[in-house]
Amino acid sequence: MKLTNILFDLDGTLIDSRQGIFNCFKHAFFIMGKRIPSDDELCKVIGPPLDKTFRENFGLTEEEAIFALKTYRERYAVKEILECEPIAGAQELLSRLHKAGYTVMLATSKPEPYAKSILENLGWSGYFDVVCGSDFEVSLKTKADVIEEALRRAFVVNRSSCAIVGDRKFDVEGGKKCSLVTVGVKTGFAEPGELEGSGASFVAENFDEVWNFIRKSGE
Repeated sequence: MKLTNILFDLDGTLIDSRQGIFNCFKHAFFIMGKRIPSDDELCKVIGPPLDKTFRENFGLTEEEAIFALKTYRERYAVKEILECEPIAGAQELLSRLHKAGYTVMLATSKPEPYAKSILENLGWSGYFDVVCGSDFEVSLKTKADVIEEALRRAFVVNRSSCAIVGDRKFDVEGGKKCSLVTVGVKTGFAEPGELEGSGASFVAENFDEVWNFIRKSGE
């Protein structure tokens, strides 16, 4: 089946946002008087929803996680939201897909208003037919939830026409749960072997390889 609907993760896939994310994590832990994680530790937890990360990766109680998330977002919204750079080749791929008539969607665990602000700042809003992120109430709790919502908004019926492109196992696992083709791209935060081990349909070194995989689908 030819791929016609392409979903993308944001952080680590299309943009390098690690410095802003690191700063917000460290700010939250500092305010709470807790040990501040190293950059290496933080690299490993970028991807899933933040409330889950605070609880499962750093052992915070539910009450502490709520406070940490609030503190993180207060800093992010004011100082760090635009602290990011496009990953090499990302804009070129988005432009290619848009010009070729693909339906392009964003499916990110980042709150949707933040994602839209980042796309607008980068001049990328016009590349996307659907932008879907989490909400501040975290009603979309998993990556699969976000993907399902994006597909609903795009009125997608045939899942075999869809692929998600992401840099972490969480993107692959969410895509597999939604019965999508899964493309892991080594642009971001994955550890060695992570994407292969998660069972991605295809693992790309760069966006040229992603484009070739999508273009040749269905041949």
